[in-house]
Amino acid sequence: MCRMKSTACHQQTVVASSSSNEEDVSLGTDHGKESTPTCDVASSCAVSQRRSSLWKREAASLGKELQCLQEYHRQLMGEELSGLSIEDIENLENQLEKSMKGVRIKKEQILTDEIKEMSQKGNLIYQENLELHKKVDLIGQENADLRRVLVLATHVSLRNFIHLPFNSELHFLPRNKEPTKNLYTHSS
Repeated sequence: MCRMKSTACHQQTVVASSSSNEEDVSLGTDHGKESTPTCDVASSCAVSQRRSSLWKREAASLGKELQCLQEYHRQLMGEELSGLSIEDIENLENQLEKSMKGVRIKKEQILTDEIKEMSQKGNLIYQENLELHKKVDLIGQENADLRRVLVLATHVSLRNFIHLPFNSELHFLPRNKEPTKNLYTHSS
């Protein structure tokens, strides 16, 4: 079993891979230089067998590494811990704590970035809100001015219509008088 030996498995595979590559180069597969063509079928067959053997060893080594990594992953997930020593469990715990610290740091960074982004958006919205309030106030002022002009124009029109002298103050109804009856209501 690999028991917390993931790095050792990986190192063994790297050593096996590098030795395979060295053997591959020694077998005449240096593609940087042209080699003289060999007509010897037996030597060509031997080279193919050695390459095949190399690839088989490489595949076996990678299979072992995969198995070790899968076992290590299960241990990190809290599975298959029964065969581990106290030291192995403490090492696993330390590794998990380091990993959690990294996760927390990343989470904190993401949240900080999101808070900054939201704050910037909030400031933009606040500025837009201020501008909209200014526009609403300006439109309200323009509407008040237009109402005054309309009232004044209505007053001038009425004065011209009934030929009354112009008075800048508008008094539609005298305070002590009742409003006149509507001429359009049907009375019985």
